[in-house]
Amino acid sequence: MTFHSRARSPTMARDLSLVFAPMSPLPATLCWDAGTLSLLDQTRLPLEAIMEPQASVEQVWDAIKQLKVRGAPAIGIAGAYGLVVGLQAQIHLDRTAFLQEMERLARYLDSARPTAVNLHWALTRMTRLAQGLADHRDAIGHPGGFGTGGNHHP
Repeated sequence: MTFHSRARSPTMARDLSLVFAPMSPLPATLCWDAGTLSLLDQTRLPLEAIMEPQASVEQVWDAIKQLKVRGAPAIGIAGAYGLVVGLQAQIHLDRTAFLQEMERLARYLDSARPTAVNLHWALTRMTRLAQGLADHRDAIGHPGGFGTGGNHHP
């Protein structure tokens, strides 16, 4: 990027161009790749940028609780992905059991930071979307579940 100014001196123009120079790339706050969630441990910044794979919903809960994830939007997104992490092992359940487990996990994740508005919002949105999808499938006469167990039909 080139900065053009009406600077009074070449030195002033050079100094201003340093202010407006492109920043180095920042590490991602979170990453979802091949079914695995990784979170940046922000407690280790600025000395280290460590992405930690999250193998369980408990690990995501702990990352949120321990402030490894910071910033309202990032906390909400981490919670929503944490819900997915927790539900991956529940895909075999029938629809009713799956939705019940989803609500239980959403309450659990929400308890990591009870005052985090974006966390609560994201988890509520995820559970409402899943329930709405289930209601829609019932309304059109498609009894299929979310997973492979119980009342699943293609």
